[in-house]
Amino acid sequence: MNTWCSMAWMHQFIDPQGRVKPCCRFRMPKEVETENNLNNKSLEEIFKGDFMNDIRANMLEGKRVPGCIRCYQEEDSGKKSLRERYNVMGGLDPKDLIKDMNDPTIRWMELAIGNDCNLACRMCDSRYAWKWFDDEKEMYGNTWSKDKHTKSDITSIDPFLDKIVHIKFTGGEPLIIPDHFKLLEKLSEQNTVGDMYLNYSTNLTIAPKQDTINKWKKFKYIEFALSFDGIGDTWNLVRYPSNWKKAESVTQKFFEMTKEFDCRIGLRSTVSINNILNMPESFTWWIENWNKHASTDFDPQQWINPTHLTFPEQLSTTVLPLKYKDRVAEKLNKQNVFEGKMKDSIDAQINYMYSKDDSHLLPELKFYNEFLDKKRKQNFFTANPELEGIYDGL
Repeated sequence: MNTWCSMAWMHQFIDPQGRVKPCCRFRMPKEVETENNLNNKSLEEIFKGDFMNDIRANMLEGKRVPGCIRCYQEEDSGKKSLRERYNVMGGLDPKDLIKDMNDPTIRWMELAIGNDCNLACRMCDSRYAWKWFDDEKEMYGNTWSKDKHTKSDITSIDPFLDKIVHIKFTGGEPLIIPDHFKLLEKLSEQNTVGDMYLNYSTNLTIAPKQDTINKWKKFKYIEFALSFDGIGDTWNLVRYPSNWKKAESVTQKFFEMTKEFDCRIGLRSTVSINNILNMPESFTWWIENWNKHASTDFDPQQWINPTHLTFPEQLSTTVLPLKYKDRVAEKLNKQNVFEGKMKDSIDAQINYMYSKDDSHLLPELKFYNEFLDKKRKQNFFTANPELEGIYDGL
């Protein structure tokens, strides 16, 4: 059962266009995207429909499900995958799954509430950040999101609220989306609030207000996955148009919240060509500031989860030519003085970088970076001087 994932039995992800998938990483076949949409079916019909039942059957037989390729890639590179983490955090015993095969129950939800976001991060797109819409149209003549502004109907989960024990909020940026606060208010008034966990992915541009913190205190547990993609020039390149100094202050505020109530803070970065060279400096900043601002000393085994980027594929570290991969690996190995999960994360990123050769995508990388550099008045090589010359010969 080494392909089994508890999320297929207890979890659903709703994206900003209303599409429903087993999880945020799942690569949905195009012919299923329209069908498994809240505009066409109820959440119950999708969750217990043929497509999901086929996924569960394949997992119980130990078969790899094509849509789960992202987790398999991580596992093959030596990194603990989302599938493996969820099986430990909230999974059911496989023996119980067999008897639940015909009656799975939604207990966990991930809600990408909409594409309302105050950033246009260098590796994002208009499905999750509306500020990308016009740039995509100019770059490619089309856009990933059909509409400039989108939002999912999160009231679709109302019939399941008495059974749901975990909700993950993403976006866009959930801390600026009104529907998030409406649902938070509803959840905070439920009798089951003391048994519920919440998880947030947030971009470190918004410091939570005290009223929101007071609502969070009612829940059993709150987790914050901080999108921490670098420091200094690297942050400014990736998290456009935010400013590192503001992000630094907001990150410290999240650390300080651990003194106010029971919450868990995690480092969640998306590792790409943009920022892989900055991993040691980012980790060092995290440790030093955690020890200054959080309620406990830094633990090498705490929640550290950098994940490799796979889309847009031209930003993947696998696109680097071999001599540049060697240059990156030399720096990371030399500065990898960390312990625990930070050390493991750097090792896994190096392994993934060498796992395949996608250097044929260098022309797409050059086009992409030069367009954004000109449009945003940035310079990719200011943050990555070690990669100067990468386009030579194109």
